[in-house]
Amino acid sequence: MHRVGTSIGKKNYKLKNVHISGGDTVVIAIGDKSTNMPGIGAAGGNDYVSSVTAEPDPGYQGYIQDGTSLEDYSFMEGTPFHEKTDIRVGRFYTKVYFGPFRDVNGIEDDTKEQIGANHVISKSGGKPFTEELLHHLTKVTGKQENGTNFPPEQLTLADLSELETINAAKTKGEIGDFPLTYTTPNGTKATVTVFLRNDGEDAGGFDKENIKE
Repeated sequence: MHRVGTSIGKKNYKLKNVHISGGDTVVIAIGDKSTNMPGIGAAGGNDYVSSVTAEPDPGYQGYIQDGTSLEDYSFMEGTPFHEKTDIRVGRFYTKVYFGPFRDVNGIEDDTKEQIGANHVISKSGGKPFTEELLHHLTKVTGKQENGTNFPPEQLTLADLSELETINAAKTKGEIGDFPLTYTTPNGTKATVTVFLRNDGEDAGGFDKENIKE
């Protein structure tokens, strides 16, 4: 569900008890440019804001943009998050949105790019991984500055030697933890881990504490 709002909070007034939640959710709130009143906040600053939160549903994570437009913004500290989080912004254009959860995220304030991927656990031995298969298993995704998704082919392995190392160990039946780094065309990176084990199955999410070696 997508929800678009206008300004929340007025000059000289406090803002409290606002809660944004959901799965595939987008909230855009525009304050006042002349006073720099936040879209979600108060002109007097965050001291006048209480119990104003965002909370993504299980399986999702949240992002908060604090800026003057969809193109001019920075990510609020703590982005991305997957639990209830206080909204603390200072500029007049606020965007809150939720997307699928990823174990590892890379966010670059300069380019406004995002990239995220999941760890992988696999039974060691057998055929080597292809790039296509790992792309599917890690569920790597990314967003460009304007908020649109990167085409999948633009999210590539940053270092092919990492894949070679993983496959050398897998084909020999070795166990271990191996880094795998994805990158956007502009160099925003996210590094996940491929866990090779004696028993297991290829999966994007798992409880590392309960892995059997």
